[in-house]
Amino acid sequence: MNWIVLLIASVVGYIIPMIWYAPGVFGKTWQKLSGLKEMNPSIGIVIKGFIVTLVFNGVILWVIKYAGVNTFLEGMKIGAILWVGFIATSQLDGVLYLKKPLTLYWITSIQYLVSMIIVSGILAVWQ
Repeated sequence: MNWIVLLIASVVGYIIPMIWYAPGVFGKTWQKLSGLKEMNPSIGIVIKGFIVTLVFNGVILWVIKYAGVNTFLEGMKIGAILWVGFIATSQLDGVLYLKKPLTLYWITSIQYLVSMIIVSGILAVWQ
């Protein structure tokens, strides 16, 4: 496993939601629909979140290697397939069973799609 590439892809994968959930993008709407009064995570939460991102992207890298994918476009396809199979479906449970707003589902799940296709493309090319 190329740890440098995994680290770089994970930094990219961590920056995307930081932009996505900025107040001027989807942050205010997401915060309201999530029922959060404020969003100021501690450094400990940020570090734990990055570790989760590393593990998540490590699994994507493993799938990419297993599939023999080595172009950006093929990597993006893997990311999209994994998103449909695991993120889009599991996130929908919040709407179906927890009665979460559909808008919250779209904000959250599309952020995962964007992150996954970009990170998967990076991992495929520089694995």
